[in-house]
Amino acid sequence: MVSPIRATTVEADFQTRRKSKIIENIAVYPIDKAVNRQRFDVARWRSDLAKAAETALENDSNVPYRPKGPFRVLVKMRDGEMAARKIARRWKLDCRQDEILLNTGDMHELLIQLIRICYLTPPVEKMLPLSLAAYNLWGRFGLAWMRGQIRHVD
Repeated sequence: MVSPIRATTVEADFQTRRKSKIIENIAVYPIDKAVNRQRFDVARWRSDLAKAAETALENDSNVPYRPKGPFRVLVKMRDGEMAARKIARRWKLDCRQDEILLNTGDMHELLIQLIRICYLTPPVEKMLPLSLAAYNLWGRFGLAWMRGQIRHVD
């Protein structure tokens, strides 16, 4: 009999292999989640992951994954129904229990919507262009000041 933990890992590995067949030429790196956290070798995992990424980048047959829209995406909120309703109301999106429904025309629009619900609020989104320009200017002033300090030392 297979232990439940191992069965989950086998299922995850099966899902990874299945996805690699659905998306042609995609490079996958399965993660064995059955290993106990205390015995998990982080250094080896990072090294293997880096090698897999390098191999994937060197493969010229890989093209960027750009699925065609439109997309209908259900985002399940782990914090429950209240969090889903709050975010859906904030962004004027449809909500059903603990899921937020996103209808988008293309991948770019989907990613923008995901960024909004994960990281932004409407006021913060409106302030972003001005804030980014201000921080850019502040950084330039800081660099100019530092160059001036270096010249005075020389």
